[in-house]
Amino acid sequence: LAEAERGLSGRVAVGLMPFSGQSSVMAAFGDLTRAHPNLRLIGVPGNYTALCEALQRREIDVIVGLLRSPAPYPGFTETALYDERFTLVARHDHPVHQGVVTIETLAAQRWVVAPHGTPVRRYFETVFRRLGAVPPAQSYEIWSFADAEQMIADSDSVALLSYSDRTLARLRPDLKPVAFDLPDAGIAVGLTRLGDQPPSPAVAAFAKALTARLG
Repeated sequence: LAEAERGLSGRVAVGLMPFSGQSSVMAAFGDLTRAHPNLRLIGVPGNYTALCEALQRREIDVIVGLLRSPAPYPGFTETALYDERFTLVARHDHPVHQGVVTIETLAAQRWVVAPHGTPVRRYFETVFRRLGAVPPAQSYEIWSFADAEQMIADSDSVALLSYSDRTLARLRPDLKPVAFDLPDAGIAVGLTRLGDQPPSPAVAAFAKALTARLG
């Protein structure tokens, strides 16, 4: 009975987009189960369009992932939590690591890149055009961050992913960053909500727990 009276009640339904700190969301959920045992927690993975539609229908309360800055939907509010950087990654023994990497070198690779319409894909295409090359037309599209890393480890592909300094320092040993300086590579990770009113106490508690895990 004492536990039933402790903490917040209600629901926090979180839409999950791929980003390097995605495991922090589950860790924040774990913290909330201890502090608020009556809080109902829901994680909903999906693509940005589907999650935004779910947010508009109030089927979820918040989206966590790379921010669009600004959000392309009217009435959406974005709150930045921390920054990641776009990073090129390949398996640790990939031939791309053996010489000087140029934009021509990169244009000849096979790629793991997020689908069209995402910040990662837009950045990918912008960098190639900005550096005088045609963006590779053939790429492998994947949504899950962990699956993308595994795909890189098991293939000859190079990937464009985003990492925080902390997660990049803990990069799995079978992967290695490609030595190529990407221009304007920073991007914000944060929360997207519907409306400009203060979040509910339950959503605010989730945001606090997530911020603590990301710090």
